[in-house]
Amino acid sequence: MTEDPDTLPTHEVLHPDSIAIFTTTYYPEWYPGKLQDHREGNVDKIRGDLAIQTVMAARQKGHQLVIIDGGSSADFCQMLTDQGITPSPERERGMSASRRQGMSEATNLQGAEILCWVEPEKLSFVTGCLPIAAQPIAQGEADIVIPQRDEAAFGTYPDYQVVYEQRANRAWNKLLRIAGLRSDKDNDLDAWFGPRVLRNAPEVVECFLGKYEVRPPEEIGEISETSARRYVKPELWPNSTFLPIITALHKGLRVVGQQVPYRHPAEQTQSEQDSPAFIEKRKLQYFDILVSTIHYIHLLQSNPRTILR
Repeated sequence: MTEDPDTLPTHEVLHPDSIAIFTTTYYPEWYPGKLQDHREGNVDKIRGDLAIQTVMAARQKGHQLVIIDGGSSADFCQMLTDQGITPSPERERGMSASRRQGMSEATNLQGAEILCWVEPEKLSFVTGCLPIAAQPIAQGEADIVIPQRDEAAFGTYPDYQVVYEQRANRAWNKLLRIAGLRSDKDNDLDAWFGPRVLRNAPEVVECFLGKYEVRPPEEIGEISETSARRYVKPELWPNSTFLPIITALHKGLRVVGQQVPYRHPAEQTQSEQDSPAFIEKRKLQYFDILVSTIHYIHLLQSNPRTILR
């Protein structure tokens, strides 16, 4: 049973501003007002509206906040400004690059003891899950928490996404066990959920700041390099979200799962349910992360077969 953050014992309640949330936004087609049927940019409109709600919820709860924006519409940025929020421009293109930038800024916020990466559309995580997810760190039991969805949460996602993410989670955790990073008695980590909560300490933060890339063809051969670049793009998801967990486990840091009562936004699920673009994105994500994981483990083991450096 998941604990209600409002009923946690007083000594376990975290001060809101001790948690710093960092996130990234990119909604170039977002527009103000109500959703307009059949208009270009409606995906950005739906996701951007959720991001605004998430940001406002974080502020209302008293959390510190860092936003890195990669080129959203002027209207979207103005909406944030109207809420008293000034996003930082993305300095380096790339999903992982912007997340590293956000973490670096959040690390330096005064009083930030716990850092949280969360996708900006995950409104329910900010409104009802974050204090629960942060508890193992606050109690000195963990360095990194991987929030875990319950069965009801999966029922709120697009059908194809549930299939991909549950299959991917099983495969990813199996790779960790084969590598000796997790044992058979350890519960699977819900790595594909997305959010990461961590202790703001140098030895933990540095796990998330690595930048790995595919080795050049003169090192791994042209055929291997061409194949690798088709499936392995570390600067998308792996470098900032998945490989850091492997790094932390390799270093002996305490990584735990924590179930939270997350519910996916209905409007996002509806807009992505039968979307060929999002189905293709899940396939790319699946191969990119799993293949990157295999080769990153090889790198840690000094296996010359790795395609990463």
